[in-house]
Amino acid sequence: MGNIIYDLADNTFNTEYVAETVVNMLKEKYERDFEVVKVGERYGKGLSDEVTLMCTVTGHYECIFKVVYNMVLEKIVYDNFLIRCTCYYVEKEINRLLRSVNSIVRVEILKKNSVNKVYKTLEFLEEFQDECFVATLIVEHKDSNNIEAFLRELNGIYNGIKIQIISYEMREDEYAKFYEDSKNLDYFSLSYVENYEFVSRRIYALEKGSITTY
Repeated sequence: MGNIIYDLADNTFNTEYVAETVVNMLKEKYERDFEVVKVGERYGKGLSDEVTLMCTVTGHYECIFKVVYNMVLEKIVYDNFLIRCTCYYVEKEINRLLRSVNSIVRVEILKKNSVNKVYKTLEFLEEFQDECFVATLIVEHKDSNNIEAFLRELNGIYNGIKIQIISYEMREDEYAKFYEDSKNLDYFSLSYVENYEFVSRRIYALEKGSITTY
């Protein structure tokens, strides 16, 4: 029978086989090399027949995306690779502009159905004019004074693209804990972030050359 990936009797699965299967399916679909960085929760109706995996493109380890694999159907039923590639353009620019600031960021796009391929940089800037991105940014408290200059630079680069930044400042020990816990996640929900102790939270809206603070 080969590898048994799903056992109805004891509800277990072969993690290595699932990871290898998912990587091969992703490669066939997107013609890239992938790696699994985390095998996560299982869920489904009674039998927990689906498992989530956090994956990345080989060589681009900061671009984390989610895959849901159904072990009964033996197929990928969901992945957000194209969405995450698009959001990663903004994440990468934020990381570049923050330079030596200790920070971690995840970006979401609100109009997800418009993402249907991996965009090159110039295509990205043209395609997503007037779209809205939401960035959840976690900054170590001692580095928070650099945020205003960073916002001005980011606004100049992405003038025309709406970006809302929710910025949390955390003290060194809490930031380090958050970073280790969260580096393999594809996004940060507000409820998730606020389980950690933070010094302050600020919301910035970048749109058409202006910066608004809430």
